[in-house]
Amino acid sequence: MVDRVQQDAPDVLEQYLKDIRPMRLLTADEEKVLGGRLGTGREAQRRLKRRSLTPAEIERLLTRIREATEARDELVVHNMMNRWIPSSMRPYRCPTARPTRLCCAPS
Repeated sequence: MVDRVQQDAPDVLEQYLKDIRPMRLLTADEEKVLGGRLGTGREAQRRLKRRSLTPAEIERLLTRIREATEARDELVVHNMMNRWIPSSMRPYRCPTARPTRLCCAPS
């Protein structure tokens, strides 16, 4: 069974790499905008702790917190898919195989 898993592993990883390739990198401006939303969300969380807020203010702050969460998720996905995962897989590349073929053990 281990041999079967080792044989299938390169194909699974190869397919995964093909699947993530279409995701484009964020531009510096996009990262700044998303980072700004994170800061706005943190400030909204601090302000939400105040006791004298109107329902409209609470709703506005909750919206900013949701937007910050979405911005964080977008940053994480883009960084993970485009930077961290490919760089962490580099040691597993087979020197004799196609560029996307991976080995099951670090070289």
